Amino acid sequence: MLIPVIPHSYLKLKGNDCVSIQDLSALCAGKTDSETIGRRLTSIFGEVQWCAGILPSRDDTPALECWILRSYDPKKLYHLPEIGLVRDAAPNRRLTQYLKWENGAVPVHRAFYPDSGGDVYAAYMLIYNSEPVDNPYITQVLSFPKQLLAGVAPMSLFFVSGRGPQGTLARMEEQGTRWLLESLSLYRSLCQD
Repeated sequence: MLIPVIPHSYLKLKGNDCVSIQDLSALCAGKTDSETIGRRLTSIFGEVQWCAGILPSRDDTPALECWILRSYDPKKLYHLPEIGLVRDAAPNRRLTQYLKWENGAVPVHRAFYPDSGGDVYAAYMLIYNSEPVDNPYITQVLSFPKQLLAGVAPMSLFFVSGRGPQGTLARMEEQGTRWLLESLSLYRSLCQD
């Protein structure tokens, strides 16, 4: 019974992701108050590595905020991240959409907001063991045997959100989807290097 305790209690083993947050930081630039953001993210998600940025407005599409967070405590990232990252709005519905990408589909988690005089958009992708995650709860359960012997692995959250006048949701979705898929492409290409 002591064998599973060794990696966690004595060796404090942690797996690495194939890509560092610094390698991904080009995907999200423009947030400047890093000390304030860091305190806020730590209070919401615990110990995380992160980068944050702004996707500029384009062709009547409002600017979007983008976040990349990584944590060794995955449940902090996958349990309703929109509550912490989208201020002053409460979603009334959530679902997982599957976006066509390369030879398959990528799960993208969405939060939908009630009509409040404007559109609110929030979507995110979770990456665990270098793969997009459909159901994070099942992923965590299935990873338990490996973690028991090898230590914990980090989960990455790619999150994009925005607010705009009514009628802009479709354009925000298009820009946000493009960013999520570009993020996955960069992530995969960096993993292969």
